[in-house]
Amino acid sequence: MVTGDDASKVDGCRQALVKLMTAASNEGKRATAAKYSHQVRVICPGHTHGFIIGREGKTIKELEERFSVKIELLPKLEEVSVKGRSASTVGACLDILGNLMESAPPVTPVNYSHRRKLPCPLDLHGVVIGHAGKTVRELESKHSVKIVLLRETEEIRVMGNTWDGVAACFSAIKTLIKPVPPPPLVFKRQ
Repeated sequence: MVTGDDASKVDGCRQALVKLMTAASNEGKRATAAKYSHQVRVICPGHTHGFIIGREGKTIKELEERFSVKIELLPKLEEVSVKGRSASTVGACLDILGNLMESAPPVTPVNYSHRRKLPCPLDLHGVVIGHAGKTVRELESKHSVKIVLLRETEEIRVMGNTWDGVAACFSAIKTLIKPVPPPPLVFKRQ
């Protein structure tokens, strides 16, 4: 914010600051472009992204350091972008990524025959997910179901191939998100 008594000087100062900020921004973009002069985007199915990322991001970090590249997963496009200083480093990194994608097990389409949904406010989604997704994974594994938490409609969907598994998981989730009543008020006589 630029303030002052003379409006023309304030406006001139503001324009000079805008020019300086624009020049600095353009310089930063040129430096980044020079750092990564080669970029290749290839198809990368969504189910393989976990193999590329690795546990706690270890695999993708190692590849970026080893080849001095920047790897960006584009899940909506089902692509991966690799940027680097030379075509050979980008190509070598893509070879490793190709091997990782091939090692991912194929995804078989799942057609769940039983489904149930439950309203659940957004602030309770974390209770169902649990720390680092532990609770939702345990529920899915124990009941052989798939749980989907929908932010837009504030609901949870439980899907499975057996009605018993879906119903048991549904009950477990209802217990998890059931509001805990406050303790009763106790009045003491004085």
